[in-house]
Amino acid sequence: LTLQQSLLSLLHRPEEYLQLEGQVDILIKQLFGENNPLVKTLHLFDVCGHMASNHYLTEAREYADRAIRLLTDAFGFCPYVEFMEAVCNSRIAFYMEDYHCCIDEATIANTLWYTPEYGQVAPPTSNWTEDGARGIEQTGIQNALLLCNAYAKINHPKGSIDFLEELLEKGGLDFYQTTSAEITLAELYLVDGREEDARA
Repeated sequence: LTLQQSLLSLLHRPEEYLQLEGQVDILIKQLFGENNPLVKTLHLFDVCGHMASNHYLTEAREYADRAIRLLTDAFGFCPYVEFMEAVCNSRIAFYMEDYHCCIDEATIANTLWYTPEYGQVAPPTSNWTEDGARGIEQTGIQNALLLCNAYAKINHPKGSIDFLEELLEKGGLDFYQTTSAEITLAELYLVDGREEDARA
C-alpha cells in the first residue's frame, strides 16, 4: 500500500494517495499494535513529505502536526521530536518558496543531526532498530541537501559547495540523493561564477 502511495505521489495524484490512508492505518495497527508510535509517526512524516512535494501544503502541515503530537505524547519534547519537527517544517517552507524559513528550520535539524555533541537524535525507546538508525541517517542527508538547495534558491552558496563536494566524494548516497546533490552543486557553482565547474 505504501509503495502504491509513493507511485501515486510521483504521478502527482495526491488525492488518490490520501484515499489509501484509512487502509494503511488499519494495517499498521494490526501489524504493530496500538501502542507503537514510531511506525505510525514515521508513516505520517512520509505522508507530510509527499503532500508537500505535491504542494498540498495544508495537508502536509496537518500530517506533520499529528505526528509531532503522537511523538510528544510518547516521549516528551526530546531531541528526536525536535529534529523531526524541524525536518517537516523545512520541507513545507521549501515548497512554500519561503527559503529563509526553510534555511532556519533545516539548520536546526542539521545541527541536531550533524554536530557531534547533538548527534544522538534517536527516540528514547528500547524498540529502536538498526533500520531506524539508517532511517535517521537518510533523513539527515535529505535535510542537508534541502538546506543546500535553499541556499541555492536565494543565490547564496555559503558553505554549501564545500559540504556537497565532500558529501559526493564520501559516497554512500542513493541515486536520487546523488542526483539532487549534483544538480544543487551545479546551481551553486553558477551562483559562485564557476561556469566550467557547473558544466562538468
